[in-house]
Amino acid sequence: MRIALAQIDAVVGDLDGNRELILGMIAEARDAGADLVVLPELAVTGYPPEDLLLRPGFVHASREAVDEVARACTTTTALVRHLLNGESTSGSIGTLGAFDGHGEEVSSTAGLPPDSKLNAGAPRGAPNAPPRNLDNDVWAADIHMTPDEKLMYISERTTGSLSGFRVDGATGKLTYVGNTTTEKQPRGFAIDPKGKFLVASGEKSPTISVYAIDPASGALRMLKQYPVGKGANWVEIVSFD
Repeated sequence: MRIALAQIDAVVGDLDGNRELILGMIAEARDAGADLVVLPELAVTGYPPEDLLLRPGFVHASREAVDEVARACTTTTALVRHLLNGESTSGSIGTLGAFDGHGEEVSSTAGLPPDSKLNAGAPRGAPNAPPRNLDNDVWAADIHMTPDEKLMYISERTTGSLSGFRVDGATGKLTYVGNTTTEKQPRGFAIDPKGKFLVASGEKSPTISVYAIDPASGALRMLKQYPVGKGANWVEIVSFD
């Protein structure tokens, strides 16, 4: 499988402009023979959408833009993290969508444990917004797949945790497999090139955690923590072979 990483400069609130950037990247990836296009966090709305999530019209329009992106996936699959229309007018930023070569959403699943009490889609840091408690907000961050494309993991900063999913290679369906407490406010993590280990950092932690990945269950087993200083943000694994 050939995977294209679509790094675009999305503008917050510019649904039309961001959609055109995404469509251009999908076309470019398709012409290059890519099977899967992976897009940045909330590429359709721009990140962070903040108080725009309080506008029902914006949430609805963002979903229409996602549907148009899905229709463009004629021969290439796209992995998109997007808002989810629902009863809440603020939408949800805890949803992952995989769109197949026929432009249909083949899987959408919450990135949180079933018993999570976090509020999905609440805006953070909106200009001139009245003070409020952010302790129960979803604050998702990074996403990675194992090299064999059978497992996927995401990080959530409010709970300081990593969630794992099994990926069905035939259908693209995502199945939640579990949640692991990790470093405080985990912005970035990485999986080694052989898919055996996951390394997680925390923006408010002086250490990083190294886990062994169970290839059968997707469970993460803590191996060791290492001191790295304050404010660790990203993890990069480098080979010296």
